[in-house]
Amino acid sequence: MSSHLNPEPQRCVEEYLQAHRHPVERRPLLNRTVS
Repeated sequence: MSSHLNPEPQRCVEEYLQAHRHPVERRPLLNRTVS
């Protein structure tokens, strides 16, 4: 069970980070463009 639970959360974490890294990187760019 644990062997199956390990890869699943890891993938979710990677997707979560990627999904949040894009907006986080775009926000400063938009702020700089607006300012």
